[in-house]
Amino acid sequence: MKRILSFSIVVILSLALGGCATLFKSNIEEVGFQSDPSSAEVWIDGTLIGNTPIKYMLRPKREYDVEFRYQGQVKTAKLKNTVGLKWVLLDCLWIAGPLIIDAVTGNWYTFKEKNIKVIF
Repeated sequence: MKRILSFSIVVILSLALGGCATLFKSNIEEVGFQSDPSSAEVWIDGTLIGNTPIKYMLRPKREYDVEFRYQGQVKTAKLKNTVGLKWVLLDCLWIAGPLIIDAVTGNWYTFKEKNIKVIF
């Protein structure tokens, strides 16, 4: 009887506190930026973050515009996100609560690419 009660409490807390992605995944991801030749400036949504090669932590719940600038030349890229299918499937196992929480928080998103490289 105690085991059933303990299991029930764990299930209820899991439903109340968050979805699978919210509980088990970080809400920031590291993305690498490279260029050939190196030392190009990297701008994300109009803000300079540094020179290539560089790694930067970003929130995958949104997409970003990336500019590489090198000796007067500009190359652009779009850092796109996608919904992690495994998080949706795991959320569905727990009924609607976690599904709604992960959707609202955006924690089930991940970047399509973890590294962006441009050649000048």
